[in-house]
Amino acid sequence: MVLKVDYMGKSKNRRKNKSPSEKNIMVYVQDSQLQSPLITIYKKILADRFILILIAITLLGAYLRIHNLGTQSIWLDEGASYRYIQDTLMGTYRTAVSANEAPITFVLLHLMSYFGTSEFMLRFPSAISGILTIPVIYFVGSSLFGKEEGVISAFLLSISMMHLWYSQEARMYAHMTLFSLMSLYFFYQANKENTKKLWAYYVIATSLAFYSHYYTVFVIIPEVFYYLVSQIVVPSVNKRKLFISDPKNIRLFSISMVALFICILPFLTIFVKQALSRVSSAPTWGMQQSLNFIPSMLIQFSTQKSGTTSLIFILIFVIGLIAAALRQKEQFTFLGIFLVIPLTASYILAGSMPFSPRYLLFLLPVYLILVSRGITAIAGFFYLSKGSSSKDTVKKRHNAMILVVLLFALISLPLITGYYNSIQKNDWRVTSEYLQTVTQPGDAIVTLPGYMSQPLVYYYDNSSDETMLVSSSYTNDGLSDTVKNYNRVWFFVTWDISAANPDGSALQWLQNNATFVNQITGIYIFTYPTVT
Repeated sequence: MVLKVDYMGKSKNRRKNKSPSEKNIMVYVQDSQLQSPLITIYKKILADRFILILIAITLLGAYLRIHNLGTQSIWLDEGASYRYIQDTLMGTYRTAVSANEAPITFVLLHLMSYFGTSEFMLRFPSAISGILTIPVIYFVGSSLFGKEEGVISAFLLSISMMHLWYSQEARMYAHMTLFSLMSLYFFYQANKENTKKLWAYYVIATSLAFYSHYYTVFVIIPEVFYYLVSQIVVPSVNKRKLFISDPKNIRLFSISMVALFICILPFLTIFVKQALSRVSSAPTWGMQQSLNFIPSMLIQFSTQKSGTTSLIFILIFVIGLIAAALRQKEQFTFLGIFLVIPLTASYILAGSMPFSPRYLLFLLPVYLILVSRGITAIAGFFYLSKGSSSKDTVKKRHNAMILVVLLFALISLPLITGYYNSIQKNDWRVTSEYLQTVTQPGDAIVTLPGYMSQPLVYYYDNSSDETMLVSSSYTNDGLSDTVKNYNRVWFFVTWDISAANPDGSALQWLQNNATFVNQITGIYIFTYPTVT
């Protein structure tokens, strides 16, 4: 049939009425064309039960990290963070750099200060980073082992006491952990898929990790070491000659390393200065270089308290290591290198610098991923397929995993409730309130060590009671000279004095000359002369 077309280009034979089937087809096509990417993502989420479980776990983790966020008093390090952000945005940046600190946390805190400087507001950025780390660990665990390990590791992180603690602290450790885990994920995926986009994401995430804390140099070193081993050393050993299995991969990796070096170059000098200052004198606090170093770190990763509960964590972690070594050698090598190099370096450094477990918080997700691998290995061992249907076996394995995960939840429950229901840090808020009730105009206030004034001044305003915040040396002569200039001096002493004044001269002077009047948490209050 020949179609006749008028001058407007429209068919004269086009039917005005369409059949119901044709209308349905057109509606379907139109709906498909109008369907947004968000709707597509929404449907995929509903179709994936693991993602639905992850959402529930993330909401649980969010509740735990936001709950009572402003309840605990600001402590020393948080007081230092508050002091850094008192200037303009650029002033905050310069203050952090001049103190040899990685700047990104203080920039975030300064931006947050526009909305307020309450304890809640100062800690809110850390809480957000802590919450975001939960879905990230799911994707890392899933890419390394499987969705079961991803979900379990996300749940373990959501109730982790160590991660919860630093997600509720106005410092850099939650940010460092988030960006380090992102670096690990993008590195692993880029090494497998070798796309420019993934390598670019790796450079960005790793740069942010380094800007958060300079100790994340021990994230970069294991990644580079693993890459060289997997792409050059192992292929060369197998071929018995120098051999590169994937030249394109080597090229993109090299470009990424150059880009990463350029990104962190402005802070390398600051990093070196900080490192040299830390090792310039013998440590007076922190973990000691001893045979208990590694077990102590594993206890911190588990429950932060020694005992049966931590032993259960560590035992299943070891099972996870063994299972990965037997069945996933590539993943075992990757995670093993990522654990061994930072732990070994930290053990060595603990002999020449003050070392805290929080510096290795970025290893906590790796530890929990291996614990989750141990849980799936235990379930798999007891429910191997022996004549039963695979579907029935999978169901039994999942039930076994759920039971083990519930065991970890029961272990963590009293720790979490105890954390919320007790004072965890020196209470400078109550100390400030006490100080305002007992001081008189002209009194002097001395904190020992002197840097303890940082959390005190967050709460205490001496303009109303006309007192003076003064500093003093720790020697007998220095303290004696200080008290001569004022009618009454109030001394606020914390355990940190043993690190700042190892010979104990300040405590000896207080015992001989001042009067102990009160203790608020770990803060000991003395006066000179005696309060009448």
